[in-house]
Amino acid sequence: MESAFLALRHTLFAGRVLRSTDRCGLEQELWALLTVYQVLRRAMCDAVETRPGTDPDRACFTAALHSATDQIITATAITGPAPDNGGIAQAVLDNLLPPRRPRISARKVKCPMSRYGVTSEETRPLPSRNIMHLDITVIPHSEHAHTADPTAVADTAPGRREQVLRLLRTEPNRDWSPREIADALQINHVRSLSAQLGQWVPQGFLNKSGRGRYTLHSQWLGPTPSPAQTVQLTHGLTA
Repeated sequence: MESAFLALRHTLFAGRVLRSTDRCGLEQELWALLTVYQVLRRAMCDAVETRPGTDPDRACFTAALHSATDQIITATAITGPAPDNGGIAQAVLDNLLPPRRPRISARKVKCPMSRYGVTSEETRPLPSRNIMHLDITVIPHSEHAHTADPTAVADTAPGRREQVLRLLRTEPNRDWSPREIADALQINHVRSLSAQLGQWVPQGFLNKSGRGRYTLHSQWLGPTPSPAQTVQLTHGLTA
């Protein structure tokens, strides 16, 4: 999406704005702009596919745009023969971008006020690092990956969702608010948790009992946790 907006706003329009002053004209300009963008992208993909093993990310949108512009200015295939190699395709292949380097540093939003900054769980380094070697770990297939018991997956797989499910099992008949769950699990970003809770409702993990209230879905009810686990999970509420 970022690449698409960059190409539409800066490469195609060079920072200009739409010229029309009425709705019909604006719709016509937008459709024309999006059509040109899609045609160029299709031409770029077709060009890259002629060279097996080439990463599509290396195709240069600017090179394709300049080639298409030159063909329009010179009336290629109208006043003269069309290029045998496909002008846009050849321009893309002649101006391939260098391969992307793997991302090993944390992705950080530069704005200090943004709530999408680096999280406390981020394990990658903040500054850039030179890649010296790569380690690949092959995880064997688990026989319990497709188990019929949903609680078995929830209890063995680590993650925030599993923590929330274990907490809600302590009081399966209670409806919880995102703030109560965040306090119990010591989660700082309540808005992020609230968005996740909303995503887990259509997935069948939770039921929404009211505005901002959630209960555990019946299929995820598991055995009653031990008293020690109950005290540990609900410590934030009782405190």
